[in-house]
Amino acid sequence: MKKRLIVLLIIILSISCNNNELTDSGEIPVKGTDTYSHLGITRQKDSLIAALSEMKTEKLDYSAEAYWKIIQQGEKMIPVLLECLTDTHPTTIYNNCKKGKLNVGEVSYFAQEELADFPAFLITQTQYDLIENDCWNFYTYLFNDKNKNEYQRKARNFYTSNRKINYQYKKFSKKEMTPCRKLYKIEGRLVWNG
Repeated sequence: MKKRLIVLLIIILSISCNNNELTDSGEIPVKGTDTYSHLGITRQKDSLIAALSEMKTEKLDYSAEAYWKIIQQGEKMIPVLLECLTDTHPTTIYNNCKKGKLNVGEVSYFAQEELADFPAFLITQTQYDLIENDCWNFYTYLFNDKNKNEYQRKARNFYTSNRKINYQYKKFSKKEMTPCRKLYKIEGRLVWNG
């Protein structure tokens, strides 16, 4: 029953990502996806995911309403966000580590991290432990469009095989409740316990 409800919600929200090209009118064509198509996920111009590329803000702060509404939906959005990791549609969100604007896939990565731990080493089997100028060297890998399909496949496999075994929901402490989490009533996330 719970699985049916999740599938139904996903279908109703009609959200997902493909590397679809925009039409001449600027609309995102509706297509099924190769992966998760069994869930009936499609991307439509009015979905929350499609709204990521239409946001007017440059930061993932309280003004990034579509971003925080996705996170507000909780764990059920993780499969959709995983599907969106390869979406290279541009956004207005600037990232200092990228030294440029993020695409929808990269914003989806940050949203999925708000919802659950995705340990880079366990997913990629590569050690990323260098932080220089507040930028983690994993981002060099993540921001390279050539790596997006590989990371998506590995992250999806990792989450699917570990969700019921190694993840546990944990409420945020008062110290972890950022103004955005408070505003959008986001109370916790899945924590890796592997």
